Amino acid sequence: FVCKWRGDVTGALRHAQLSTRAARANCPIFVVIGGSSLVNVYVDAGEYEHAQSLLDEVRGLIRGTCFDNFGAILALEEAYLALRGTDREHCHERLRFALVLAQSDPRHAVTLSYMGGSIAALFAEALECDIETAYVRELITRWKVPAPSDAPAVWPWPLRVQTLGKFAVTVHGKPIEFGRKAPRKTLALLKALIALGGTDVPEQTLTDALWPDEEGDAAHGAYTMTLSRLRKLLGDSDLLQQQGAKLSLDRRKCWVDAWAFERATSQIGSSAFPSEPSSSRLTDALSLYGGTFLPEDSGVPWAASLRERLRSRFVRAASEAGRELEQASQHEDAAKLYQRGLDADNMAEAFYQGLMRCHAAAGRTSDAIATYLRLKQLLSITLALKPSVATERLLQSLRAQ
Repeated sequence: FVCKWRGDVTGALRHAQLSTRAARANCPIFVVIGGSSLVNVYVDAGEYEHAQSLLDEVRGLIRGTCFDNFGAILALEEAYLALRGTDREHCHERLRFALVLAQSDPRHAVTLSYMGGSIAALFAEALECDIETAYVRELITRWKVPAPSDAPAVWPWPLRVQTLGKFAVTVHGKPIEFGRKAPRKTLALLKALIALGGTDVPEQTLTDALWPDEEGDAAHGAYTMTLSRLRKLLGDSDLLQQQGAKLSLDRRKCWVDAWAFERATSQIGSSAFPSEPSSSRLTDALSLYGGTFLPEDSGVPWAASLRERLRSRFVRAASEAGRELEQASQHEDAAKLYQRGLDADNMAEAFYQGLMRCHAAAGRTSDAIATYLRLKQLLSITLALKPSVATERLLQSLRAQ
């Protein structure tokens, strides 16, 4: 288990094999006591057959004995095995069984805590698939389970920050409250930290961004005071981690919609979800993209890079998913997708083009032309520009039909 904690999968597997052989030869009771943890090691090492064999062995040993309260933890281990083996249907069945059993019998509930760090992945799966959600959230909070990197938005995060479309901060499920006015500089530090990556951001970069007109010592003093106020505002000093003149947000305790959106769009079409079309994954991503990144801070330079990256990622991914629907002749669904895209970013010309194609495919040429005119007016008023050559060509092809 020390090897596993250190990330030494090979060493953990070697010791697990030795432990299993020693327990079987000398004291089978230790196969029961340590069996679930050893299964975990085998699963992480990709030894799925050995993991299943040991699970079956332990299940046979406890049958009709005082150790029958290990049923929930064994089911949970089997769910973990199925999850890593990409059998999500069996994973969900075993996961639901374990959680229902644990809720009905405190003896089984106690054993779930023996699962160790891998329980976070199962809890994330349960929350994402709406399996005993309330009970899972209760256990996460009670045991202070750190969130895995792919934890869903419904995880009970100590800190949640909304940055897309508007800025909002929630601490332990409650929006933060201010006195007579919001501490703008304190919140600006949180915003800048997120915009600049959130992990190992140099303090000098933050001071240059927020106090560009201050001298070195004065800027550092203002930064130190503002950081102290931000810690107090968030109510958990561990959320903000300092190391080597660098500042980080603990991503195991903090959910940021911009980060979740980037992660969701990066998974579209990836091997992580081989059976799902990109448009299905994009639906989840669209629900995260509520609009421009930190729109109230449109004039600050430190937010510009992430803002444009998120916008480009949104337009590219949504356009790709819309094209997929068009190719499948699902023009109404594609039109809804493009319209949702425009609701979040009405300056994305690719969405207007998609709507024009969908209207034309459905025989609504007048609606397609009206969409073009709406784009033309918006570009003229907002940016003093004309639609692109590609859009003009699309319009001409529609009029020629």
